[in-house]
Amino acid sequence: MVEILCPHCDEEIGLDDDAVDEFSCPYCDKDFSWDGDFHTNDLKVKPLLFLFGMFSPGLILFASLPKGETHLFGVIIPIGICLLYTLSLAIFAEWKKNKPLEHGLLSSLGVSFLVLLYLG
Repeated sequence: MVEILCPHCDEEIGLDDDAVDEFSCPYCDKDFSWDGDFHTNDLKVKPLLFLFGMFSPGLILFASLPKGETHLFGVIIPIGICLLYTLSLAIFAEWKKNKPLEHGLLSSLGVSFLVLLYLG
């Protein structure tokens, strides 16, 4: 059984695993097609995109931090890399109209701001 969201009313609909055709939503009675492939609006993909947007900027930052260096220049470059990555990912999410990824990125920026505020 596959659970998808109706593209019209966003209600959860259960379909057989091998179902591929035109269907009518039991909630809004509008027709939609299902090709058997998952897309970004599917229930199981949305949380993964949110989590990717939430945690990938932080992982990029920690991966790019130099080991053992404590001078200011060694921290500014990784922060710049992280900001460039986050901005690029935000532009991509907006271009593709990917709301879960956008929400994850906004949450990541909010948490980062609160952490910097706490540490400062």
